[in-house]
Amino acid sequence: MKTNIRQRIMLTGSHASSHAMLHMAAFRFNTTTSDVNDYVRTIWETRAWSVEICYVMDGHIQAAAWSPCGTKGIFADSVHLILDCVGKSSSTKASTVVADFTETQSLTEETERFGGLVQDLVWDSRGERLVVIFRTSDYVALFRTRYSPTLSLFPCGVMKGELDEVATTIQFKPDFENGSLLTVGWSSGRIQHVPFYFLPQQLET
Repeated sequence: MKTNIRQRIMLTGSHASSHAMLHMAAFRFNTTTSDVNDYVRTIWETRAWSVEICYVMDGHIQAAAWSPCGTKGIFADSVHLILDCVGKSSSTKASTVVADFTETQSLTEETERFGGLVQDLVWDSRGERLVVIFRTSDYVALFRTRYSPTLSLFPCGVMKGELDEVATTIQFKPDFENGSLLTVGWSSGRIQHVPFYFLPQQLET
């Protein structure tokens, strides 16, 4: 029996450190004897190209980002309304849910709610701020993050564009003194730069 394997998406860690850089890949397996399609999420350690974690999932990876140390990854898939975390040192093949976006009330307007399927996410190079945009919401969700010794997310605000604007792309500047600099591209074509100023965390080692 022959199994056809087709690569669906490759997401690569972008921060080099004393730890080996990790790559995350999602593969789709199509068997010739069944119409069932499963996605297998695999994490590779790139010094020896050994598999760290591998397990079956629903849907494909929509967005992902790595912690500065390269040992933790946050990702969203195309099916579930959550953010998952995987770790290089995890003793299991399961991911951990770190955020649920089934429906979250806005921090600024009682009648407004945001959430749903994630469209994209970015994590700043210091591992201090995480930003998420959604497929069916006008809001941009902002989180403070702590990634050592365990990953924690703390909601710290939301952003919204001008009338009829939706965030279509987001990106952090790789290096920004005294904090992080977020760039948001809005559906109107407007580009907005949003600085975050903070003191670096003292992380446990």
